[in-house]
Amino acid sequence: MMKRKVTVCLVAGVLVLAVSAGAAFSSVNGYAAYKNGAKKLLLETDNVTLKGSYSISVDGTQLDKVDVSYAKEGKNWDSRSSKNVRGEAYEDVDVMCDGVNTWYSSSMEPNTYYSYKNDGPGYTSLLGIDQDSELEKRMITFFELAADTVVGDLKNNFVAVGKEDGVSKYQVDIAQSQVPAVVNAGLSLMAYSTATASYNSGGYVSWEDQDKTTMARYQEKTGEALSQELIDNYINDYDEAWVEANMELVNEYIEFQDDFFDEYYNMVEEKGNKGVLYVAADGSTTYYEKESDYYAACHGEDATLRLYSIMGEDMALETVSCTFAVDDQGRLTENSITATFSTKDLEGKAHSLTLTANLTASDYGTTKVQPLNLEGWTNLSQDDD
Repeated sequence: MMKRKVTVCLVAGVLVLAVSAGAAFSSVNGYAAYKNGAKKLLLETDNVTLKGSYSISVDGTQLDKVDVSYAKEGKNWDSRSSKNVRGEAYEDVDVMCDGVNTWYSSSMEPNTYYSYKNDGPGYTSLLGIDQDSELEKRMITFFELAADTVVGDLKNNFVAVGKEDGVSKYQVDIAQSQVPAVVNAGLSLMAYSTATASYNSGGYVSWEDQDKTTMARYQEKTGEALSQELIDNYINDYDEAWVEANMELVNEYIEFQDDFFDEYYNMVEEKGNKGVLYVAADGSTTYYEKESDYYAACHGEDATLRLYSIMGEDMALETVSCTFAVDDQGRLTENSITATFSTKDLEGKAHSLTLTANLTASDYGTTKVQPLNLEGWTNLSQDDD
């Protein structure tokens, strides 16, 4: 089997490294445990339950945190994510069970969902690697060996910290002086190219709530609110049959919308087609000559915008702290990673970025995926039969 061949090659490479490390064999063994444990989870597992979270902090302030879970049972899966934004909870749920894919999101109307039949073959591993593909087999080998090369002498930083009930625990800490130069060179290039591309982009309009602003302006101009049918079947959700039956109403709204948008785009044009015009929900505007200023304002507390605002002149990995555990079959059961980065924005101001991720893997071989209980909910899916 392809996976077994890949495993043999990788283990052989680790053994060569172990011999060259001599007295540091126990530390190299920790690196091998981590790599092989992750490999077993990602490439060789089709039945497992994962739970975890990741967060992003800038200058000591948490911008974003997401809790996730993923259960896999052969072709079946149960994927969920949730986060809290300004006191409001957001959730996404996606379940495949017995050939039926069902999903819903808190961004949809309450108690509504989508559901379709899916008779595809499904993935035999978490990464969905094709065991018969020579290309994917070679790609895996390349990335594994590239990781070995980048990690280099840092393999000696992986140390065993204890064993209990058949579970071995390890820890690795990497200081600023130990970070491979190629890693920081890549981060610096990524940060600068991303920021300058955004900085030099053409002018555009950004909306706090485009639909809300447009509907309010429509009522102001016409003296009457948009019909609820139009909102339900065209703006909030697209019902093709309803749209075709009400094209005159839809086209009237599209024409109004185009004219309304032109008001704001003309403002950007008057500024030389540069910068960002931010439109608040009430229709008021704020113009930012530089996109970096718009990012720094961080409208809507958007984590992505805040990240863009601190990237630009440079970025470097400062420290990494990682703990993990593998069971007596070499399977990864726990993993926690905290990485800190130093950055400089386009004005040269220094910032600190911290990424944290936690993961547990359990119920190998015993995970069961259950269908969602959505009794009384409305299925928004269109029947394609």
